[in-house]
Amino acid sequence: MKKVYLCVIYICFFFVIAGSARVARCEEIAVASEGFTPRCSSHQECARPGLLGICQSPGEKTSRCLWQEIVKIPVVVIEPDQCRSCQSEIVLEQLKMFFPGLEAERLKASDVKAKELIKKLKIKMLPAYILGKEIEQEISFTDFEPMVSAAEGQYYLKPEFAGVSYFSDRARRNNQLDIFLVMTSPGMYQSAKIAQEISKDKKHGVNVNVHFLGLQDVQSKKIISPGGEREINENKVFACVEKYYPQKALDYLVERLLDTGNIWIDNVLQANGCDVKKVKACAQSSQGEKLYQQKVSLSQDLDIRYAPLFLMENTEIFGVTERTTASEILKTLKLSNPKK
Repeated sequence: MKKVYLCVIYICFFFVIAGSARVARCEEIAVASEGFTPRCSSHQECARPGLLGICQSPGEKTSRCLWQEIVKIPVVVIEPDQCRSCQSEIVLEQLKMFFPGLEAERLKASDVKAKELIKKLKIKMLPAYILGKEIEQEISFTDFEPMVSAAEGQYYLKPEFAGVSYFSDRARRNNQLDIFLVMTSPGMYQSAKIAQEISKDKKHGVNVNVHFLGLQDVQSKKIISPGGEREINENKVFACVEKYYPQKALDYLVERLLDTGNIWIDNVLQANGCDVKKVKACAQSSQGEKLYQQKVSLSQDLDIRYAPLFLMENTEIFGVTERTTASEILKTLKLSNPKK
């Protein structure tokens, strides 16, 4: 058995030195006996200088280390000329988990090469990540393939995995802030509160617009909301409040989000100076339906499927957390309007 073990080691050594194969597979034969220790339990245990170590069947008797030469993978990153929420470095670090040999070339959207790629690949969202076909050689490509689209002999990282921040085909509208909400889902209050505070801050003069999520069913043409019929009804009520009491709309929204579990809305409407009968009649009419469709039209155009989310100046997506503040959003907006 000792001779067999030495034989395997010599064979492995020969492959690494000779370089006759790109992947040198060195298997240490497991001996079925008490006190057996697996060859490897994690990829880290297979680490070798200049090689990518993979532990197959980690922790098991059949575990083994595979070593692969680190392949240089070119990736072109196209970023907007101005972007306050782009996080290209984070995305690149995540890509390096799949492809350690990643080599990035960064371009601005206004660069000649970037313009050619945007036109050629019909890119509408930035940052864009375009990887070379060399990724096909990597062991991790099988797991990574669903995240990319093949185009012109290259691979374009799908926007939903790229952390889209910027819509390259939309005109910038200074000091405009659009917020997307699902009223019946948890975690909406903080974002609505931020929108309310920014709207009341006349010093910065930011125009705040509220939108809801909804997708149109291809067959029935009916709008489907992630919150169901209950969400649609809530959205219609808000749309009618905004129609007849625009100065009170955000106040109503914030207060309503504090207790969406209660279907009784009369008290909230009355507390904000709204005529209950007038608002309900609007929400139940064709006018309410039309106003609601207007409220979900932008989310349909941009294919936005989660909330809360801010769209800054009609071009840039900005996600929020429970710790995000109105001053942080205003500061971010000010970065592109330093004179404000």
